Parts: sequence; C-alpha cells; structure tokens
Amino acid sequence: MGFEFGFVSGMMYLVYREGTWESPEQMAAQPYWQEHASFMNALADSGFVQFGGPYGHDGRSILLVVEAESEVDILERLSSDVWEVKGILKTTEIAPWWIALRSGT
Repeated sequence: MGFEFGFVSGMMYLVYREGTWESPEQMAAQPYWQEHASFMNALADSGFVQFGGPYGHDGRSILLVVEAESEVDILERLSSDVWEVKGILKTTEIAPWWIALRSGT
C-alpha cells in the first residue's frame, strides 16, 4: 500500500475523446454503434483498454485508461475505430499517467 511504482507491465495513459452527440443517451444511437462497440470491446478484451466510458455532465466526453508502450501505439490502435474514421468521436488528448498510489496490499 502507499507509493509503489512498477506494478503494471506497460505505461498507463489517460486518453480523452470527444463525441458529437448531445446527451449520453444518444451515444448508442449513433451510426456504426455496433462496429464501434465491438472494436472497443476487443481492445478491452486484449487488455489494452483497462477502463473506459463517458464522464462529465454533457455525456460527450469519453475517458479511456489504457496500458500501452507509447502514444504512437495508442493513436495507431484508435485510428482503426470506425467512429474516429467517420468523425463521430475524436481523440483530443493523450496523457501519461504514473500511478503512484493504489488500494490493496
């Protein structure tokens, strides 16, 4: 417990994305929803995406916590998302996250 570096195998990043819909309820009504959902589920199943989902009051902001080798790796992987290709969702920021504190033993 407390400060402990090195308990994840790769580097963790926070990935911020912005959607074009007006409310969180509209997210699943966007074109190509099934393709996007399948793509994101595959990234989660592979361990690349650790957590993800909408945040904030407008429901258009998306936060992903990913484990990756580099920002280039993240951009390459997300560039295959049909929502990114079609402009429905845009990656706006990638920030390294050095985890220094966690719960548990």
